Amino acid sequence: MPAPNSEIHADLLKACLHLAENFAENHHPNPSLSPSALAAFLNHPQEEIAKAFAALQKEDLISESGSLTDAGRRRALSLARSHRLIEAYLLEQEGVPLTEIHNKAERLEHDLTPTQIEKIADSLNHPRFDPHGDPIPTRNGWLPKIKRTPLQKWHAGREGRIAHIEDEPVQDCISLLEKGIARGARIRILSEDSLWHHGITLSLPRHLWPMISVEPLSDDDEPSENCKTLEEFQHGETAKIIELDPRCTGPARHRLLDLGIVPGTLVTPDFAASFGGPVAYRIRGTCVALRKEQTTGILAKKVTPSAP
Repeated sequence: MPAPNSEIHADLLKACLHLAENFAENHHPNPSLSPSALAAFLNHPQEEIAKAFAALQKEDLISESGSLTDAGRRRALSLARSHRLIEAYLLEQEGVPLTEIHNKAERLEHDLTPTQIEKIADSLNHPRFDPHGDPIPTRNGWLPKIKRTPLQKWHAGREGRIAHIEDEPVQDCISLLEKGIARGARIRILSEDSLWHHGITLSLPRHLWPMISVEPLSDDDEPSENCKTLEEFQHGETAKIIELDPRCTGPARHRLLDLGIVPGTLVTPDFAASFGGPVAYRIRGTCVALRKEQTTGILAKKVTPSAP
């Protein structure tokens, strides 16, 4: 079966897979996807999508209802694997901002060979999820099933973790990221328009809540009760690191880990530079200077250190 011969064909196949994933996750039957609905989802001219839709039907990759045939699903899974692995690579290895990785991956996925894609997978130690929380299809085409709860259905006051941020519509995704919303962040619903998000209280318009899915904390996670961000600790207080900022990725995260800033480490603010400069922290007997942007989002709990 010939492969799609244009980027718009590839985008259309990925969109059909993506929407089918979302419907399956919410226990709905496969949607009937018209060219107009897909054009709205992809923000492409309807005439372009209609032509691509007809071409993919002719190649027996999608049905009249817009569902993927077996051949179409295999092709869509291969495309999704490439795209999601490239996104993970751009974030983790290149430090590309999350707001930019989708568009960069869209361009790169058409230029890289299957062999290059598998080298990326090997270099990342075969991640299970992309930076948005979408599962990455395996090399043999298996797509893991995911259990997570839309934010609007999550119990108020219960602490969870952001498992997925929807990347379509793109502008809504960017709005979330600009608010500081991050996959992997701890979250609690405080009120109808207020969230506790990894140590910070923020407001988020209700129309953006369906873009976020939440999962329970794992059994190994320490509850964040009485936690605050590391930057809020005062001179002489001792902080026990609970969790690093999930927005801190790539080389910046590796730098913190190399400095010994890992869960369980005791950290004490020593002194601050003038005019909002770096703060010196005592970490495992060593004095380390950290900037505000490095300590914002690191969750820590005040403790009383044991006497020597």
